Amino acid sequence: MDPNPKISICIPVFNGEKYIKNCIDSVLNQDFKDFEILVLDNCSTDGTKRIIQEIEDKRIQYFRNESNIGSIKNFNKCIEKAKSKYFLLLPHDDTLLPASLNAFYSILEDRDVSFVYSSVQTINSEGKDVHLNVNHQEDKFFTSLEGLRDIVENFVPIQLAMARTSDIKESEGFDDSFGPFCDVKLWIEILSKGKNCYYSSSPLSCHRVHPEQGQIAFLDNDIQIIGRHWGKKLTKEFLLKNNYSFLFLNLISFTKISFSVSEQNSHDLIRLLASHFAYSNLKRTYQSLKKINIFMLVIELRSLFHFIQELGLIEMLVCYYMAIKRYIKT
Repeated sequence: MDPNPKISICIPVFNGEKYIKNCIDSVLNQDFKDFEILVLDNCSTDGTKRIIQEIEDKRIQYFRNESNIGSIKNFNKCIEKAKSKYFLLLPHDDTLLPASLNAFYSILEDRDVSFVYSSVQTINSEGKDVHLNVNHQEDKFFTSLEGLRDIVENFVPIQLAMARTSDIKESEGFDDSFGPFCDVKLWIEILSKGKNCYYSSSPLSCHRVHPEQGQIAFLDNDIQIIGRHWGKKLTKEFLLKNNYSFLFLNLISFTKISFSVSEQNSHDLIRLLASHFAYSNLKRTYQSLKKINIFMLVIELRSLFHFIQELGLIEMLVCYYMAIKRYIKT
C-alpha cells in the first residue's frame, strides 16, 4: 500500500449491507489506482462489517464508531481521517462511474480550482438508471461568484465532488445545523473564500435515490428515518427547528452573510435562492392543507415568519411573486 496515496475516498456508512459492496467495487474497478479507501462505519447493526472485511484489498481501511454519532458527524470524521492531496466523500449507497477518478484527478492537477463536480446519473434502489442530471452541455470553469450562480440557478447541482483536502480541512466541515443542506453550505463556504471550481459535463458518478435517504426523510418530515441519520431517537419538537424549510432558511442566511449583498450580482443570487425557498414553502403549505396536517402547516407558517424576519416583507413579496410565476410555468 502506498503510504502517500493521491486520493482519499471516504465512505461513511450505517447499515449499508445492501449497497456497500457495489460502492466499494465501483472504486476498486477504476483505472486510476493510487488511492486509499476509508470506510467510516457508524456502528452498523447489520452485515456491513462482515461484507467489508471479506473484500481483500490493502487500500481499504475500516473504522467503526462505538455508537451512532449521526451521519453528519461521521462525515466530519471522514475529513479528520483523510490524509491524501485530494478528498472524495462517497456515501455507501452511491457509486463512481468508470474512469471517474482519473477525470477528477486530471482536472484538479491541471487547473486552479478547489473542487470538481459533474453531471450525475440518478439511479433507483435496484441500481437502474432513472435520470441523467446535466446542467451544462460542455465543461465549465467557474470563479467563486460563477460557482455560486451555478449552485443557485440549478439549485444544488453538486453531487460527489472531489476537492483539495487542504481546502476541506480549512473549512468548518459539514455543519449539522444545516441538515440536508450541509454539503451545499460547505461548497458555498469554500467559494466565499474566493476559490474556483470546475464542472465536468460528462457524468462521473451515480447518485442513488431510495426511501431511507436523509433528504427524502426531511422532505417527508419522517422523524424515524431522520432519527437514524441523526443517531438518536427524536421527537416532533425536534422538527420545529430542524425541518426542511427552517434549515433552508439557515442556508439562505449563511449565503447572504458569506457573499456581500452590496454587490448587485450576489444580491440577485440571494433573491433567486430565496425564491426557491418560497416555491418550496408554498408547495409544502398547500400539501399540509390538502392532507389536513396541522403540524406541517405550523412548520411552514413559522418558516414564512422567519423568512420575513430575515429578508423583510418587501423581499418576501418579490420572492413569492417569482415562485408563483415559476409554479404557473410548470
